[in-house]
Amino acid sequence: MKTIKTVCVVGGDTRQIYTARRLAEHGLAVCVWGFEDFGGELPVPSVPSPREAMACDAAVLPLPCTKNGRALNAPFAREELSLRELETLVRPGAVVFPGMAPEGLIKTLSAKGAEVFDYYRDEALTVKNALLTAEGILGIVIEKTPITVWRMKAAVTGYGRVSYFVCRALKALGAEVTVYARSPAQRAKAETACLRTEAIGDLPGQTDRYDVIVNTVPAPVVTAEAVRNARPDCLIVEAAGAPYGVDFEACKQYGRELVKAFSQPGKTAPGTAGILIADTVFGMIKEANL
Repeated sequence: MKTIKTVCVVGGDTRQIYTARRLAEHGLAVCVWGFEDFGGELPVPSVPSPREAMACDAAVLPLPCTKNGRALNAPFAREELSLRELETLVRPGAVVFPGMAPEGLIKTLSAKGAEVFDYYRDEALTVKNALLTAEGILGIVIEKTPITVWRMKAAVTGYGRVSYFVCRALKALGAEVTVYARSPAQRAKAETACLRTEAIGDLPGQTDRYDVIVNTVPAPVVTAEAVRNARPDCLIVEAAGAPYGVDFEACKQYGRELVKAFSQPGKTAPGTAGILIADTVFGMIKEANL
């Protein structure tokens, strides 16, 4: 039976600093790589090279693992670590914990004999991460609008995890929230939460009703027509990942304020987000008897 004693947190943003600290609190010997330009004090030792990082019993990779599909997501690193190089450094029998990893990376590492556990596939983590995302979006809405959330008219597209928490937060502060969803089942769930609902195809002709539009659907739903019909002072928040749902060019063309609310947990609550990642990874280690 494997015993994981040493762990390296490889790359990532401020969240991973808190991840490293929390894993050390769990009793593991933890180091980091890829934080040369962090600018603050690190809670654990730093190793000078990716090779030394991958020599540990286990490696915890960032969330998301990559932003461009080519290199590790490591904004504080002085050198880029390509996914191809990462694959060569992983030893047979190594244990790797990526977050939201490309399928190709998982298959390649597994083929080399590594044990790969994508911690973002943990349902509890994704739900909690959605709550942190919604909190960040609420902060954007409060900061970027000249009116109170109370009595604000807000449209939210989709009714998945993030949308659920966004709607709940806005409604709790007195906003009038309408959910635009394609699925009748999603609309039914929203209605049982005492939210107004509309079919998502009706959004373009109704955007002039709203002070804020929050998109959580990674498909073209906030179209050029929807943007054009929106009020001049309407705030549009893009919370979906690629291929996105808001027509960015239309926002520029018609002068609508657009905020791209990506990676909110890492920006607004890196401490909590990092602790959640660490606790999830440590739980996976215990569950797999590693």
